[in-house]
Amino acid sequence: MIGEMGFGTIDLMISTVSNAAQQIPEFSIFTMPCLFNGMDDALAKIGPGSKVHAHFEKVYEEHAVGMRFLALGASGTRNMSTAFVAVTSPAYLDG
Repeated sequence: MIGEMGFGTIDLMISTVSNAAQQIPEFSIFTMPCLFNGMDDALAKIGPGSKVHAHFEKVYEEHAVGMRFLALGASGTRNMSTAFVAVTSPAYLDG
């Protein structure tokens, strides 16, 4: 779908970063588990007016994907789970 945005077939799209990372690899940073302490922390750090938001505006221009970057949002802050235990901190990644 992101390719369709560049072609102009789709006018507006809300996507996850895992989809966008195919065109903008820098988005892969947001797939890391436990990157933020919670939703308020995430939105404060990536929202409009933040350094992260300004960075990704430039990244979009540099990649020339035919789209305009509007905003980053958050749909969760952990992005990792297991069938056996809740993943609540980066310490669960040891070993």
